[in-house]
Amino acid sequence: MYQTKWGYYADFVVYPVAVLVLTAQASGGPHSRFLAVYFLSFLSGLAAWTLLEYVMHRFVFHALPPIAQMHDRHHADPGAFVGTPSWLSLPAFVLGIFIPLRTIADLEIASGLAAGLMIGFVWYVALHDAIHRWPLRRGSLLYKAKLRHAGHHAGRHGNFGVTTSFWDRMLGTVIARGEVR
Repeated sequence: MYQTKWGYYADFVVYPVAVLVLTAQASGGPHSRFLAVYFLSFLSGLAAWTLLEYVMHRFVFHALPPIAQMHDRHHADPGAFVGTPSWLSLPAFVLGIFIPLRTIADLEIASGLAAGLMIGFVWYVALHDAIHRWPLRRGSLLYKAKLRHAGHHAGRHGNFGVTTSFWDRMLGTVIARGEVR
């Protein structure tokens, strides 16, 4: 969806606040194991984000017709403020991830996993923004991510991962450097 500049950057305020709320909620009780369980769950959520990002980008953004059409707008104009607004993505995280997790896991685990996924999402949004909008120094890690993502934007079916190339390498969708122009 096209967004205003304020709407586009709202994730950088909304999600850190949501993560703080989840963390405060989970740490509220007399749990001696809180830190270890929450931290491991958070790291697991962060790692899980990379797979969720890959799956969403490959099988939803490029395959599900109504969403693919919206995503095509980003490919047509990478500098435009196109994305999922916070008012839609945050309820999706709460209803689609946190609440189902909470029905099957302790609060520390559900909160940690959800918070890790949310920070992964913010990492993705920040990196994707940097790739398309920031002047990047040649040879830097961000510049390498930009080159990798450029292969995806060049119309090639691959390089779906933005935060990492891990899943593209594991699932055979990495675009070799020589193929990117």
